[in-house]
Amino acid sequence: MSINPLNGGLCWNTYDAQGNLQHEQAEDKVTGNGYNSKDINEFFNPRPSNLPYEERLRLVASVGEEIQELSELEQLLKDKQTFRCYDGFEPSGRMHIAQGIMKSINVNKITSAGGIFIFWVADWFALLNNKMGGDLNKIRTVGRYFVEVWRAAGMNLQNVQFLWASDEINGRPDEYWNIVIDIARQFNLTRTKKCGQAMGRVMGDANPTSQILYPCMQCADVFYLKTDIC
Repeated sequence: MSINPLNGGLCWNTYDAQGNLQHEQAEDKVTGNGYNSKDINEFFNPRPSNLPYEERLRLVASVGEEIQELSELEQLLKDKQTFRCYDGFEPSGRMHIAQGIMKSINVNKITSAGGIFIFWVADWFALLNNKMGGDLNKIRTVGRYFVEVWRAAGMNLQNVQFLWASDEINGRPDEYWNIVIDIARQFNLTRTKKCGQAMGRVMGDANPTSQILYPCMQCADVFYLKTDIC
C-alpha cells in the first residue's frame, strides 16, 4: 500500500515521485508471509507509571471534558498502578490529522499515568461496511497503516495493545455469538435500525443485510468488554 502522489489517496500500487506506476504490489495473505504477518504489538511492553498520584490524576482528567464520577477515578488511581482503558477504530481509509495527532497526545497522557490502552481494530465491522471493497486482507493492511501513523505522530506504543476484533471473536465464539443472538432477539427491527448509521437508515430497503447485523455486533462488543474491564 502506498500514497498516490496524484490524488493523495491510498492505493495498492507503487508510484515514484513523478507519479509513474512502478509495479503492482503482490497482496500478501492475512495468514501468510509479509507485512500482514508482522506482530502488530511488537512494541507492547507495559510498565507502571512512576509519576505521583496527583500528576497521574491530572493527566487522566485532562483527556475528557467531564468526569461523571470523579471519586471512582480517584479511587482507581489510588488502588492501582496500572489500569485498562479501551478505544477502537474501523480501518476505512486515510487518517485525518486530528485523529492522528490528538489521539496520540491523549493516549500518551493516559499511558503516562499508568494506563494500558487497548485498541479494538474493527476489521470485521469494516468488512460489514464493505470498506476496501470487502477485502479483509486490505482492511488489515489499512489497520496496520493506522498504527504506523500513530507511531510516526509520537504515540508511545509501550503501553498500547491492538486487538483484531475478528481474532478475539473467533477466540471465544460461543460466548460472543450467544450475546449477538440474544440482542437480536430482544430488540425489534425498528429499534435496531436506530442504532445504525444515518446513511444506512436513509437507504432503507436498499441497505445491505450486514447493516442490520452491524448494531447487534457493536452492542455485543460492549457487553463483551464488561467481562474484561479492570
